[in-house]
Amino acid sequence: MTSRRLALAASAVLALAPVHAHAADAPASPDLVPGEAVKIERTKPAKPKLPTLRFLQANKDFLRVRLDALRTSTIERAGGAEPVDPRFLAYGAMKGDVLAAGDSVAAARDARLRSDLYAEVADLTALDRELDGLETALAAQRARLATLEADFTGRQPTALIVVLRGSPAARGLTGIAFTTEDGTVHRVPLTPAQLDALVRGGVAQAVHVYVEPREQALAITLDAAEGATPPAWIALDPVRDRITLLEIDLSALGASLDATALRARAWTHEPDTRSAAR
Repeated sequence: MTSRRLALAASAVLALAPVHAHAADAPASPDLVPGEAVKIERTKPAKPKLPTLRFLQANKDFLRVRLDALRTSTIERAGGAEPVDPRFLAYGAMKGDVLAAGDSVAAARDARLRSDLYAEVADLTALDRELDGLETALAAQRARLATLEADFTGRQPTALIVVLRGSPAARGLTGIAFTTEDGTVHRVPLTPAQLDALVRGGVAQAVHVYVEPREQALAITLDAAEGATPPAWIALDPVRDRITLLEIDLSALGASLDATALRARAWTHEPDTRSAAR
């Protein structure tokens, strides 16, 4: 089931791969995935902070009177604990097994180095037992790695994929840069072959990164021969454990290379759980 889910996610990404100029002679096909329009703004979206201490300031006299009358009282509440995932407990045992296996191998190696010559057949028997122990330790390590791979590689992380569409009417556009919430700049140069593919109706993948499932702002900067343009901002709210796709349409870009003239739309990739279950 895990391999099929990974295959479905890979097929979604491959469907958005860059289209080469010699393989895209047909006009652009209509959009098959309906997307939601995303607003591009000149300034970074502000996150209003909730007012704090306003209630305390307005009622400080009342609160002081009530604090003077406080008395210690005992309140009984029913509590309980949730069971711990047995996998987390198994990880500690795995670590102990790794350390124990390493100590056994190190001790066997030291014992072998102290022996100058295997004078008797019994020494060869000990060497054979040591090799068997190494093989057993390697088999146990492979089993632990398989357990970790099954636990973590089968889970779809939260990711963001940015694709480019449309032929820019403005001349002199050499690249486009995206700055994520953590300050990382992803600069994507636009080669003549890629621009020609966009003219023929192709789609180019620009960014594929892992992001946090929370509301955040993405900055877009256009690169030209005269230098970089002022940034434009897009507010996104990626869904946890899903792939969020953001499509940037370059066809509305004018000669001034104003990033706010770009059109964008976003949607969430939903895996086909029915085919994965089969």
